[in-house]
Amino acid sequence: MIKTLLIIGGMLLCLVTFAGWYWLQAFGCGMSTAGCREFLLPWEDTESLPYIIPPFIVGLVMIVGGIASRSSRKK
Repeated sequence: MIKTLLIIGGMLLCLVTFAGWYWLQAFGCGMSTAGCREFLLPWEDTESLPYIIPPFIVGLVMIVGGIASRSSRKK
């Protein structure tokens, strides 16, 4: 049961992180005086990477850990 919770929790964390990234883009677009056409917030943005990448990596580690522990039990 813990293995399944790890996988689901990791997926939710990655999904929430991606949704936060999307929300940050929309917020930045709304705050830009040039409008949304000239405003891009790429993944390489150094100001937001410290907040976006760590939870995404933790979510991926949770997913991989849950899958690895699940497959090792079956062998």
